[in-house]
Amino acid sequence: MAGCITLGLTLFWITITLCGRKEVESFVRRHNKNYKAGKVIWKAGISSVINYDDPASMKNHLGVNDTIKNHPKFNKYNNANQTSHRNLQTSNLTTSSFDLRTKYPQCSSISVIRNQGPCGSCWAVAAGSILSDRYCIKYSTLTVTKQKFLSYEDILEGCPGEICGYGSNSCNGGMLDGGFQFALKYGVCTGDNFGNTTFCKPYLISPYAYPPFVTFPNNTQCNPAYSVPYLSDKIKITSVSYIWGQTPSATEASIIAALNARGSIIVYVDVYKDFFSYLSGIYQKNSSIYYGGHALRLIGYGVENGIKYWLGANSWGPYWGMQGTIKIQRGVNMINIESFAVEPIF
Repeated sequence: MAGCITLGLTLFWITITLCGRKEVESFVRRHNKNYKAGKVIWKAGISSVINYDDPASMKNHLGVNDTIKNHPKFNKYNNANQTSHRNLQTSNLTTSSFDLRTKYPQCSSISVIRNQGPCGSCWAVAAGSILSDRYCIKYSTLTVTKQKFLSYEDILEGCPGEICGYGSNSCNGGMLDGGFQFALKYGVCTGDNFGNTTFCKPYLISPYAYPPFVTFPNNTQCNPAYSVPYLSDKIKITSVSYIWGQTPSATEASIIAALNARGSIIVYVDVYKDFFSYLSGIYQKNSSIYYGGHALRLIGYGVENGIKYWLGANSWGPYWGMQGTIKIQRGVNMINIESFAVEPIF
């Protein structure tokens, strides 16, 4: 009964065990009672895109190979049990707010919330989304917008195991930096969400499908509705830059500098059970049940009620969190968010 809770009722000494969605609903009620009392700083809720009765399906919404945590440059500072908002006021480092959607309103890709579905493809979806954002930011001017949507499906299909890890060509997960390394070596064609044939390669997984062990074809052709040849449609980046192995303040400053100068950036996060029930506010881990590693696209940062946060755009669709986004406490390495970040350079 891992992940279940047992409630003892005083009337007739009845004991009830709650699992799955019922257990999550009970957690949400208890957590939000604490939220109203000012004991926690984020609100919980039930998302229609998460099957809380199926732990395997929940885990399939992740997908980053978390063996990266064994690397000596992976930062583990200040990560244990950061659940209280007391004594966590802002430092002098960047107390202002920043949102790429506001700074670059002409770059529509930044505001799009993708949905990976129950497929361990977060690393590819986040990478393709970031490449789309950064292409627009890099090549647009005040008068001309150059927006391209780059295909995370192409990354999933074509990225070899030596670059993207154990989940290459499947829903079984991959490396956080794999999508950018693929773009550096092979280039990425255009494409975006499921069913969108406007570009070369749309995503093949429906948000409503359940593909436990999907293997994708390595398709070197664009969809028939798109006229540009596949190889001609490819776009490469010039380098991949890593942010890790630094002091806490240096890591925070480096991520902020990357966001301000070049656009969205991918970060690693540990996902615990309560993460699936995030609704609003600044997330602080309040669970010990670990599900796995996840890739998150950062699009901003800010301060709320004296607490610093990162603004992330998740890949679970708009019916989770704050229309698909999340605020995570900044500066304390909450769920390892400041341990490993990667950016592509055009």
